[in-house]
Formats: sequence, C-alpha cells, structure tokens
Amino acid sequence: MTFGKKRLEALNTTDNSLWRTQKFFKNKRSKIPSLNCATGTAVTDQQKANLLATNLKNNFIENERETDSYNHNDENINSTVNNFLSTPPTTNIEPALPDEIIHYIKHVNSKKAPGKDLITNRMLKNFPIKLILILTILVNKILKFNHFPENWKEAITFPINKPGKDPHLATSYRPISLLSTIGKLTESIILLRLKNFINSNNLLNPNQYGFTTKLSTLHPLLRLTEHISEGFQKKKSTGAVFLDIQKAFDRVWINGLTYKLISYNIPPPMIHLIHSYLTNRSFKVRINETLSNKHPVNAGCPQGSLLGPLLFNLYINDIPEYSLTKINLYADDTAIHATFKNLTTISFAINKHLLHLQNFYDKWKISINVEKSTAIIFTKKHCLPPPITMYNKQIPWSQEAKYLGIIFDTHLTWKQHITYVRDKSSGELCLNSSP
Repeated sequence: MTFGKKRLEALNTTDNSLWRTQKFFKNKRSKIPSLNCATGTAVTDQQKANLLATNLKNNFIENERETDSYNHNDENINSTVNNFLSTPPTTNIEPALPDEIIHYIKHVNSKKAPGKDLITNRMLKNFPIKLILILTILVNKILKFNHFPENWKEAITFPINKPGKDPHLATSYRPISLLSTIGKLTESIILLRLKNFINSNNLLNPNQYGFTTKLSTLHPLLRLTEHISEGFQKKKSTGAVFLDIQKAFDRVWINGLTYKLISYNIPPPMIHLIHSYLTNRSFKVRINETLSNKHPVNAGCPQGSLLGPLLFNLYINDIPEYSLTKINLYADDTAIHATFKNLTTISFAINKHLLHLQNFYDKWKISINVEKSTAIIFTKKHCLPPPITMYNKQIPWSQEAKYLGIIFDTHLTWKQHITYVRDKSSGELCLNSSP
C-alpha cells in the first residue's frame, strides 16, 4: 500500500486528522505572481502591495444609488446624525470587569494571526493578573470616553486569489484583514453590551438567522425546504429568488447605520462609541514582509471584526416584508420565496416584494448585482412562470440555485448537490499516491 493511501485510510474525525488534512489542501496558497496594470507590471513585493491596495480601496466607499429618488433624504439623515453626535451623552456604558477580560482571553483562539501591533492571542493568554487589571482599566477608559483608539482601526490586509480568477490581475484578489487582538478584546466587551440591549428589547428581525445565538445556516435552509415540500404536498409550486448584494459589509453607509442605531433607541454612549469605532479606519496590504502605503476606509463594517456582523444585521434590520411572500436573511444572503398553485401569482408576489426591496436598497445605498442573483421555480409543472425583474433587468428562471452552500434543484432531489460535494471532496482530499 502506498504512503498516500495509508495516510488517507488513517484519517478520522475523532482526532481531527480528517479536518486538518482537508483544511491543508483547501488552504494551500500560491505565491502572488507579477501583476499587470494600465501603467505596466508590478514585479517587486512593494509594487504588488501598492497596486493591490490601490485596487482594494475602491471596495471601501459608499455605493452610488441606482436612482436619485432618495438623494434628498441624505441631508436629513446627515443632519440628524451630526446633531446627535454633537451632544455629549449623559449616561455611561456599563464598565467591564476583570472576569470578562479573563473569560474572553481563556476562550479566544490562540492560532489566530495578530494585527498591526503583533500582539498575539497566545501572548494574551500569558498575561499576568496585574496586566489583566491594567487592560481592564484601559477598556473602561474607552467605554467612558466613547473613543476607539485609532491604532486599533488600522487593518493589515492579505490578498487571496479568487477561485478561477487570473492571478496576474489585481482585481482577482479578495482581502483578508487582520486587526489588533486587544482591539478585538475591547470589541467583545462592547458587543456583549450591545447584544444584551438588543435581546432585552427584541430588536432583531425574526427573519434574520445570521450571526445570531443558537441559529445557523441550517435554520433558513430548513425553513425554505419545508416551505417547498409543503407546497408539493398541496400540489402547489414555490418560486424563490436569491439576491446577491455587492460588497455588502464593505460598503455600508456609516451615517445611515448611525441613523438607524438612533432610531432603534440604542443608548447614546454606545452610539457615540460605535461611530468612533467605524470612522477614521484604514488599511495596508501585506505581501510577505512588505507593507503598502496606508489607505482610508470610508465605508463599511470592518472585515474580521467582532462587531461588524451584528452592525450589518442592524443596518438591514428594517428590510420590508410582503404579505404574499416569505423572506429569509442570513447576514447579507437574502432569499424571497412564495408558494401558490398559480405560477403567475408566484411571479406577481415576488416581483411586488422585489419592488419594495428595490426602494429600500436605493434609500440605504445597498447595491444588488442582478446578474449574479438567481431565481428558481420548484414545480411539477412543465412550464415557467412569467419573468422576475429588478431594476428593469430580468432574473431568469434556473434549473438549480446555490443558497448558503446548498444546491437546490427544481424537484428538490439534491442530486446536483450530492455530485458537487463528492467531486469537491475528491479534489480536496486527493493525496500524493507516490511512495
């Protein structure tokens, strides 16, 4: 038996060897080659880092609206936010206790890479109690003065080649951002207090499953599957549309988010601190040991952060519903579905809901990639419903659609998904069979 086969047969889930091997093959990274651009070719690490940073900075800007219908609202929103922030809060955020700091450090992943300051989580785990007490004082000063330190707002970004994209193009890379470990510890304290307020006031949209306690991708997947199956049992069809939000986290309108926090009656000192946390951020791209020039981040919920996912959920929390459809949210993954016997009614209901969503997205500067959005009809009939449209563009009916990592087909057989998983697993776990 070859070494590769022996190694493959020895893999199991009890000692995590299967998952470690799968992760090794999945995450193997190749060196970034020379990059082509309009002015020539980036060859050195410094040239590559600066070129990638220049390209990536365009990710962190507000979206332009599809129409100018809501431009007049910006003045009101900006004025409300500026007036709010110019008034110092009269209450304080609940101070942190040393036990909270210790609990976070105890459970944080030691293997996570550090940010700009190079302080690792492993270092945090070796902090003596005296240093924990000093750290608690520091965190409480941040909570008291509602100011998030600027040094902790600079991300170190690593470019990762997108699957199937030309590695010689700067546009073929997506960013992975590393933040200060002590900054993330402070985020955890803020996050706990924000979550407690949201949960005690039942603020979160019940259709939101993303980054929510005790919920996972399984819940919206089961909800959709049950909806389709129940429709089949009643000889009904189900239409579903899966929307693709462009750069959802990266392009959140910061004043728009702050306005919503005000409207949700989040405690004023918390809003002041979150606004400080979101503004004046920056990033540098790292290639090997070389850093690019620093670039500003003018929009978005920070990548790799602890607060970002919840803040994004709050940004889309008031997304409109419609009586003839159901909506599933998993952070930025949005699914609209409707079940009826009549296919025309399905199209009518979905199109009506999409029109409401179109107005919502325009108002809050959220951009939908219609070309990457998909529509699928689950039916026993041999015809298609009328077309689905958004922003005057058609979303064609497909035979299959991928939602939260699962491939749905029109008859709910799962055949395409099983084939996909089999082929993907074979590729990732293919070990070198040579002796």
